[in-house]
Amino acid sequence: GKTVLRAGTAFMYDNPNLFTGSKVVTDPPFSTVVTNSPNGGPLSLSTPWSAGTVIGDPFPQPWLPKPSEAVFPNGGTYTVLPDQFHPPYTIQWTASIQQQFGKGWQAELNYIGNESAFLPYSQTLNPAVYIAGTCGTTACSTTSNSASRYLFTRQNAAVGAKYAGGGTGSSLIKSGVTSSYNALVASIQHRVGGGFALMSNYTLSHCINVVDAQGDVGSTTLENPSNPNLDRANCGSDYRHIFNTSVVAESHFSLQGLSGHLVNNWQLAPLFRITDGTPFTVTAGQDNSLTAIGNDRPVLSGSPVYTGNTITRANKSFLNLAAFSQSSAGTYGNAGRNQFRGPNQLQLDAEVSRKFPVRERCSLELRLESFNMLNHPVLAIPSSLSISSASTFGQITSTASGSNARLFQGAIKLKF
Repeated sequence: GKTVLRAGTAFMYDNPNLFTGSKVVTDPPFSTVVTNSPNGGPLSLSTPWSAGTVIGDPFPQPWLPKPSEAVFPNGGTYTVLPDQFHPPYTIQWTASIQQQFGKGWQAELNYIGNESAFLPYSQTLNPAVYIAGTCGTTACSTTSNSASRYLFTRQNAAVGAKYAGGGTGSSLIKSGVTSSYNALVASIQHRVGGGFALMSNYTLSHCINVVDAQGDVGSTTLENPSNPNLDRANCGSDYRHIFNTSVVAESHFSLQGLSGHLVNNWQLAPLFRITDGTPFTVTAGQDNSLTAIGNDRPVLSGSPVYTGNTITRANKSFLNLAAFSQSSAGTYGNAGRNQFRGPNQLQLDAEVSRKFPVRERCSLELRLESFNMLNHPVLAIPSSLSISSASTFGQITSTASGSNARLFQGAIKLKF
């Protein structure tokens, strides 16, 4: 009668991303957006299609044009969807044991897990192809000749020029990557009685995915379009350790008279929380792979990654630049996505309150609340994560979004 075992599972489908669905009716052939940018000089408003990145007036576009009538300007960006888009789904499972013991005490151990499949992601369709060696007196592959090395251009120079290349070029939205979450949650609580109530829990968890959730899946976050699993790593929301404790205690002393009236019936309620730092990715800041995608990560050596500095001041770096180096041409670094973490996050809030009965149906309540009572800063991740920015690399220059300096507020409430 004092032990409870629970288990459960669920299978849930999700809808395709809102922007993914809208692309069916807002992309060609149903809709066309053409941007003509200056190419060395200003455009003429009277003849806007005589110069720039788009030559030749593409309008009017015929409604549902025949292939022979469709206009494809050079450098077009296309978001392509497969014929069949598999909706994502999640399988979730839980198991727990609860044990009551003593007077008002309860301990609980929970396991929570889930696996999601067919999650959407964007894959670059037209990356630059790395060509090893030298062509004449210069390297065959440089950052200045990416356009000539785009995949579609190499396959067909005339048709390939119609498609923008690299990380900001045309992309294919696919459904196929997975994610998983596993957590062990241990908690203990004491129900109200004996002058106090307590709730404390600790979570040990790990979240793994390939792509973090995006508002629009149109832009790629993959480092290597040919190997999405190279980005399989910690989720951006992976807080491995989370600890929370809250207590509500009332003062009950065996004092009488004025002294008892002054010190009894006060209520103290502290709330303490500490978590791991936020995961983040260190980037190379340059196109070492020579694919023109721009998501390269550096090489991680055996040197210590963290310096121990968490001061939000110039020239105090949280990361050790010597622990990273650029990868060689045509290769990718071994640093993982979301491999590193910002400083741990700690916060203590507290409340002190007291109710004074005035009459049978009238009472006065005093309340004093403190948020971030220790005035401990919750620091953000470093603002500069590119190793090519040596002077500012790894410096923490701000606090995390939503964090506040110490705040006190008081209230007097009359109930009648």
